[in-house]
Amino acid sequence: MKQLSIIILLFTLLYTQKSEAQKLLFEVPKLRIGVEAGLLTMNGDLVKPSAIRENRSYYYHNFGDDFYSGFINSRNSLTNYYFSIKPEWSVTHRLTLTSGLRLSIINDELNSDQNYFLWQLPTGNSYTNFIRINGVTQKNFSIGIPLELRIYPKQMDCFLRQYFVFGAAFNFNTFSKTTIDFENPAMEKHREDILKTFEKPDVFYSYYYIGIGLKFGKQNHPFGTVELHFPMLIQNNRRITSFFKTHNEVQVGLSTTLYIPVPTKHKLQIIDYNEDYE
Repeated sequence: MKQLSIIILLFTLLYTQKSEAQKLLFEVPKLRIGVEAGLLTMNGDLVKPSAIRENRSYYYHNFGDDFYSGFINSRNSLTNYYFSIKPEWSVTHRLTLTSGLRLSIINDELNSDQNYFLWQLPTGNSYTNFIRINGVTQKNFSIGIPLELRIYPKQMDCFLRQYFVFGAAFNFNTFSKTTIDFENPAMEKHREDILKTFEKPDVFYSYYYIGIGLKFGKQNHPFGTVELHFPMLIQNNRRITSFFKTHNEVQVGLSTTLYIPVPTKHKLQIIDYNEDYE
């Protein structure tokens, strides 16, 4: 009987220690501010302006009879670089919601497999003028609103913590800057006329994604995350730049974020565990 009492006492002590280890140790703010940098590939097709003349050797000097020269370099993808400010709110230990503002930058260019390509100027019916252009570069800026949901499989807030992300971004093209590099500087007088012939990028485009991420650090201190977004789907047939339209093919993205807790009266109870607590 005495031995049984000792066993019961030991069991009670162990259970009490385990329960104490799972009690609340500290609280952290539910709100945090994230500073994000990322990129994503955008698959699609090059859209050539109709005024470009290519693959005709007699248009070019010193090309001889090479009918395989004078083409515009083709491509099937562009890279979208973005930077975001995004507040995040912890709904529970395992669920967070994020939104904010995102600045996206997309660079595009037209260039030839030779030193220049030819551009046909609008002229009278009796003659045709061509000018030589070394290249055209366009930089597009858009402001977007990201919406993201993160789900943590385990409740324990350990230093390294894996999670899943479900997101979307809605972007509005706000500004484009196009530069033309003429072979002959005297042709600068045609710059505005050529710029007027370029199609403007679409005002709006969106994309949707799921992915996996890894958190580095505890929630009561600044911490960082790294995310791989795959698959990503972008709206089909959107003119992202004057020379590029998208496909709704599977894309891939990568991002990293630094989160800084914001002190508020809304707190999340953080519990320390000896074992994973489901």
